[in-house]
Amino acid sequence: MDFAYKYSAKSSRGHVIRGTAYAPNKALAYSKLKKGGFLPLKVEFDLGGSLGGLFRPDFNKGELSRFYTTLGRRLKNGKGIVDGLDAATEYLTDQRLKQAVMMMRQAILDGQDEYSAMTTAGFPRRDALVVRSTSETGKTGESFLSLGDEIARNEALRRSVASTFRMPLIMGVFMVLFIWAAVMFIAPATLAFLKQTGLRLNFSPLITAYFDFVHLFHKQSIVSSFLYFSFFGGLIYFVRSDSFKKMLDRIGTLRMLSIKSDHAALWNSFCLLYDAAVPAKEAAVIVGDSAKRTDSRTAFLRMGKLVESGRSLEEATIAAGFPKFVVSGVSSAASSGDMVAGLTDMVRNLEEDVRVLTGLLQENAKIFSVLAMGGGVLLVFVFTYYPMLASVMSNL
Repeated sequence: MDFAYKYSAKSSRGHVIRGTAYAPNKALAYSKLKKGGFLPLKVEFDLGGSLGGLFRPDFNKGELSRFYTTLGRRLKNGKGIVDGLDAATEYLTDQRLKQAVMMMRQAILDGQDEYSAMTTAGFPRRDALVVRSTSETGKTGESFLSLGDEIARNEALRRSVASTFRMPLIMGVFMVLFIWAAVMFIAPATLAFLKQTGLRLNFSPLITAYFDFVHLFHKQSIVSSFLYFSFFGGLIYFVRSDSFKKMLDRIGTLRMLSIKSDHAALWNSFCLLYDAAVPAKEAAVIVGDSAKRTDSRTAFLRMGKLVESGRSLEEATIAAGFPKFVVSGVSSAASSGDMVAGLTDMVRNLEEDVRVLTGLLQENAKIFSVLAMGGGVLLVFVFTYYPMLASVMSNL
């Protein structure tokens, strides 16, 4: 885990620079700054930045896409990369990315090429390889534009999938908080009100058991509340575990969405590397390491070994154990005579399939949310108004 450290340091040209470095500890933050060509003057722990890093341990994808696209346009317009990096520090808000840009700028000023500077600054290895492969041909600007477009498309796809589960998650959090509030505040107030009315209380077994539970809960309210929220904390931990993901993977629609969204992102990256003349075996290993699914990672790593052994990309794809739609797409791309264009078409088709599957899931999620909301309203009635109504009706 990386922590944030605010620093002031001197560049190789004697300029004092201030920023935020991310490292596991203060000593490594010093080392990282020195490696980037800076002379640290002051390094202090930044609590706010460290807490923010817990929720975003990597570059902000939207900011990274914007940076690549803007830098690519500047380079295509004939402006220098150092000026572009200098300008980027003015419009970037992601501190982690801003620090990487500053380190990249300093590395280039110290004589490093774009690939070495990006690697030193901590940019993704895949991105650095794409830039390295085209820098000698004068197409660095086009490479940055391609990277920006690819990251923007992947991020849009990720957000589309994530939005499917947003409403059920909100409903779940609401229900957890409401049940706790009902037990802690609403039920005691309801019972106290009924006792003040002087009515003969005649509860059903369900309501009687509910008020008995409330009485038991209030005897040790702090301990009870801790156990209550700990249970849901454990439930969240289980939901995020590999075991739960394997359970969800048995549901056909969710499995197909997971497979196609993973391959859409992976083959998009592979196509970018392949188009940049990165050897297929090396591109397969790089892409495989970033796979979210184990079966996707295994297939790419196996494909890299098959290509290294002398097989064509089409043959390696067939033998590596990829899904049928991937094998079909790669075979179609190979037969077309333009592998890059064919792979690009396959990726676009996969992205469209993911959008369709996401739309279906979103419709089901809306139905589930409506049912959950109806259940929540019923729960409110049962635990608040029903005990009062039942008592009044029993005294008529």
